[in-house]
Amino acid sequence: MLKKYLKWIIIGTAVILVVIGGIFLVKHFVSKKEKKIEPKELISLSKASIDTENLVIIAHRGLSAIAPENTVYSIQEAKDAGLTMVEFDISESRDGTPVLMHDNTVDRMTDGKGKVNSFTYYELLKLKFDNGANIEKYDDVRIATAEEILEICDSGMITPVIEFKDVSDECAKKVFQIIEDKALPTVPIIISFDGEKLARLKKEYPDYKYMYLVSEVTDESIQFCKDNGMGIDFEASKNTDEVIKKVLESELDQVACWTVDDIEQLKALIDLGVRLITSNVFVP
Repeated sequence: MLKKYLKWIIIGTAVILVVIGGIFLVKHFVSKKEKKIEPKELISLSKASIDTENLVIIAHRGLSAIAPENTVYSIQEAKDAGLTMVEFDISESRDGTPVLMHDNTVDRMTDGKGKVNSFTYYELLKLKFDNGANIEKYDDVRIATAEEILEICDSGMITPVIEFKDVSDECAKKVFQIIEDKALPTVPIIISFDGEKLARLKKEYPDYKYMYLVSEVTDESIQFCKDNGMGIDFEASKNTDEVIKKVLESELDQVACWTVDDIEQLKALIDLGVRLITSNVFVP
């Protein structure tokens, strides 16, 4: 009798392991399928008869509609398209090197797995991008450093809009040092969801422009920007016309919004008075 029970226990365990393995494989392949980033069609503002007077489009993670985001290729594509502002994300390697990556892991964009800050700079260099718009058109796409991207901005007279992700103040200061060493022709804009970090950096580097990133604008976030002499950069789709008007009337240093890829939404924001807009698809 005992042998019989052991037999069924072994069979039951094997079935459970097979089921668990099947679920894992399904999740693996589904996640791989969902991982694929498809290119988007660019929209020419001049051809769309959009009034671009005083309007500035910020290329989101470079021209990420047609090239892998946050790479030398997406930044170069933005430059070639005639965009004058480019946003990109700075993360930090384990050894303190400022590198470009939006997520806190390398999973979504590369053939690696793990947190960005768990890799040294040289370990990150070994990873290869296997995702992004038109990834198959670009050879050997690697994780870029802040220095590489700022070199493109320098040569193209492009204003860098630098988002600091979860980076130390020391890493952020390395970026400022690169900027100062290159003597960029335009004044960079520093953005972050970490308002306190921005305030600290602004005290030490007052000659740069700063914008506080928020999803939904509140009276408190507006007041924070006023108190610290910085602008605000908000999520366009999460704020009503009334809120946007309130922001524009607050006389902050700068007002920008993200991420706008719809032409009708763009027109509505222009009508409200927004003149600094982040997009994946709009070009001059």
